[in-house]
Formats: sequence, structure tokens, C-alpha cells
Amino acid sequence: MGPWVDTQYDIDPVTNEIVHGILRRRSISGGQESFVVQALQTNGTEAFIFVSDRWGTGKHKANDMQYWQPLQFDDTQSPPRIHKLNWTDQFTIDLQP
Repeated sequence: MGPWVDTQYDIDPVTNEIVHGILRRRSISGGQESFVVQALQTNGTEAFIFVSDRWGTGKHKANDMQYWQPLQFDDTQSPPRIHKLNWTDQFTIDLQP
């Protein structure tokens, strides 16, 4: 993969909202540590899944939730651009054993 180009484009931008006079910063993923998993699907294509920790969502760190979402790419851009994240309640991916 690469070479890398900084496109100044954020797939998970933070939005600000004021709730009862308090500024809250929100993003789809929760804005904590994130990484991408590359997986080979049963149809032979590659899937890229964005994974982000959602700190503070559980009583203990071991119980914190994660946000997972398949990444979609816009191949009309050069380099290809990842579409911005949109909340997805569930998805299915068929992986090769």
C-alpha cells in the first residue's frame, strides 16, 4: 500500500453541539483509538473494516463497546477516498476460513 498522500479529509469528523448549555463533541466512532482490519471475503474480494474503541461506555474498561463499520471507497478520486462514516446498526461479511 502507499505512497501516502495527506488529503486533509476526515472520514469521522467531530461535530459540536450544545446540550443544556454544555458543549458536547461527537463523532460516529466515538473518537478514541481506531484501526482498520483487512479481511478476505468468500467471493475473493478484500473488505476493510474500521474499528474504534468507545471509551467510557462500560462499567469497566473490559466492558467498553467498539464501533465497527465496513469502509466504502470512492475510486473516482485519486488517490481513492474513503467515504465518511455513517452509523450502521449491523452488517454481515462472509469471510474465507
